[in-house]
Amino acid sequence: MRKVFLVVFSVSVLLLMGCARSGSGGIIPIPNPVPDEYRVIVEVTPQEVYEGEEVSCFADITPGDYGGVITWEQIPSTPSGIFNPPTGETTKWKAPDVEMRTEFEIKASIVVGQTTYTGRATVVVLPKEAPPVYPPQIVIDYPFDKIVVGSETIMTILGKLKEGSNPIDRIEVEITDDNEVAILETFGNEVIEDIGGGIKCFRLDIKHFGAPGYKQVKVRVIDKQGVFGESTIEVINDDILLEEKALEFLRKYNCLFDGGTQRFGNLNTGPYHRPVRVYINTVEKWKSLIEQGCEFWTRYSGIEFELLVSEGEPEKPVVIISDETTQDLGNVVAMTYLYGLDDHETTTSVIKLYKGFLELSDPMKIGIIAHELGHVLLTSKEVTEFGCYFTMWPYGCPIDQQVIPPEVQKAIKLLYTHEPGWIPQ
Repeated sequence: MRKVFLVVFSVSVLLLMGCARSGSGGIIPIPNPVPDEYRVIVEVTPQEVYEGEEVSCFADITPGDYGGVITWEQIPSTPSGIFNPPTGETTKWKAPDVEMRTEFEIKASIVVGQTTYTGRATVVVLPKEAPPVYPPQIVIDYPFDKIVVGSETIMTILGKLKEGSNPIDRIEVEITDDNEVAILETFGNEVIEDIGGGIKCFRLDIKHFGAPGYKQVKVRVIDKQGVFGESTIEVINDDILLEEKALEFLRKYNCLFDGGTQRFGNLNTGPYHRPVRVYINTVEKWKSLIEQGCEFWTRYSGIEFELLVSEGEPEKPVVIISDETTQDLGNVVAMTYLYGLDDHETTTSVIKLYKGFLELSDPMKIGIIAHELGHVLLTSKEVTEFGCYFTMWPYGCPIDQQVIPPEVQKAIKLLYTHEPGWIPQ
């Protein structure tokens, strides 16, 4: 009886060691027992994040010899975050964008045999407070008051822009009347120039105003996200009123002591009969700048120019531009001299460029040439009532900041469709 007890004890010891001896003296492996249940604990850090931020996830599974792959998912499934990597004991979850405070369950799963074991933890995702959206800013430099326009006139708009939260995409001009009939024009970045300091300037030429009457011209600068800034100009589209203002301009700035007009050439030789001949014998080095000064007048008046080099006495009426840059007249950089058959018809105009002209930038040189051509074509006087943007402003201005107002455009057309000495009524 005692002997049997010893044998049983020996076998018990061997089983605890995980093996048994066979009759031939070998060892038979005994498999480890399969647990009735695995426990999955999910830990997440942090437990509250803003959209777009990452959460560190860890799955602790006991016992540890599970021998399977841990997979991850979120509940609800949308909006969808990103697990990286999608499997394994540890991962990172990038929180999705949400519209409001949203709770998500982060779920880890492991399959052992035919059974799936899971663990979960909760993460709260908060929407980020959107940074304030600043619209682009717009300031209209010209026109700075209500303006009258009419048929076949150009209204130039000069202004400055400053970007808001987003880059500028385009400029729109919307013209509406009392009946809310709209004309819309769109301008790309080609009309915008960066002048530094975060400021951009722009120049727009508007030619279509719709039916006669009172108008509102809304100038909008629109950024890449559709956010815009806006400024409004009041406009009156009225040919009769425009002509009245044009006649008033001629009486004030063109007519001589007897009330008659002074103009370049007569009806047969004037600028609407043939191009204005401009002789540049001594200033060919500035031909490109002179051409741009002439083009400025062509844009607003329709007057054409022809630049020539003469071999003798030039044919009249004529404009001669002369290099006098060896003469220093201080602040006087150019001057125009008018000669004619009588006081009302100019047959020869001489524009002299003095030493100060050499010190100017090219845009200023072009502006000076345009200004002096204005003395040839329109008035011998300096004009201040339209501000510094009118080309006849006495103190000079770069060409890209010069305009000819609609009433002056109309005055030019009236002047050159009447004989010299015509008295505007």
